[in-house]
Amino acid sequence: MAPTEAVLTSWFHEHRSFLWGLSYRITGSAADADDIVQETFVRAHQHEGAIARQELAESFRRHVASRRVGESARC
Repeated sequence: MAPTEAVLTSWFHEHRSFLWGLSYRITGSAADADDIVQETFVRAHQHEGAIARQELAESFRRHVASRRVGESARC
């Protein structure tokens, strides 16, 4: 069962600060951190099933954010 918009919104508010802080510490750029957070949540929306199951939500956010940070570093 796919999560509702309310679940996605809640997930965003719950994890945004962590993702932004992690991304900023790694990249040293607020603009890059903003981009990484945005891309993480776009991907979360595309893979709603991953965040519908609570045990996958934590690993999903770290995986997507760390991949995005790596992509940003290569640019």
